Amino acid sequence: QSCERSDCSSHGSCLGTKLAPICICDLGYTGLRCETGSNLLGGDSNALCESKDCNGNGLCTGTKAAPTCLCSLGYSGLRCEIAPLCNNLIACSNNGLCLGTAKTFTCLCNLGFTGPHCAQFVGK
Repeated sequence: QSCERSDCSSHGSCLGTKLAPICICDLGYTGLRCETGSNLLGGDSNALCESKDCNGNGLCTGTKAAPTCLCSLGYSGLRCEIAPLCNNLIACSNNGLCLGTAKTFTCLCNLGFTGPHCAQFVGK
């Protein structure tokens, strides 16, 4: 019978059989059955960091005590907390001017256009 993730302490992928499991441990876990790991306790300062430690805007490497964030394109800051500026071509139609960030912006529409994205023509 094939082995399952639970045969690797639920911290790894299992290859082989129930009688002879071969565990490929998740990042941060070691041992024949992936039973030893720095992130067994969520409050542990040696616990591996997660994307949420970078405000969900990047990849986190390192530990919760000393995270290193690799920010998604456009984001910056130590924890990827600075959102990119909005893009006039994407956010605002009809050559409207975009003010703010990609997440929170306001479009200043040219004469003759209205709406949150300057997409509506004001005509007769």
